[in-house]
This record gives sequence, C-alpha cells and structure tokens, in this order.
Amino acid sequence: MARHQYAPHEMIEVHEVLTLKTSALAKGYVMYDAAVNEELKELLQEGIDEGENAVKELQQLISQSN
Repeated sequence: MARHQYAPHEMIEVHEVLTLKTSALAKGYVMYDAAVNEELKELLQEGIDEGENAVKELQQLISQSN
C-alpha cells in the first residue's frame, strides 16, 4: 500500500470526521435496539452498515498516514 503524506490540519479533520461517524454509529445502535417498526429497523440497519464502512475507511486512512 502506498503511504500518503497529509498535512497536520488534514489529519485533524479526518480525526474529527471519525469522531462524528463513531458517535452517529453509536446512536444508530441504540436507536436500532429501541425500534419496533421493522421498516424503521431496516433503514437503521442500512445506516449502521454504511457507518461501519465509513469508520473502517477512515481508520485505514489514518493507519496509512502513520
């Protein structure tokens, strides 16, 4: 894998986005557990799946820059 050089402010922004995505993901887990409507649960699960993928991608980006 190629290593990329990022400016410090860019990595700070990536960390901020990761924090935001992680918080949204945690909220999605709680909302999913509380939901009773199956259609709503499906939508929440889609959001959780997308959030998990986004967190993984951001973590990979951070690890590649080290």
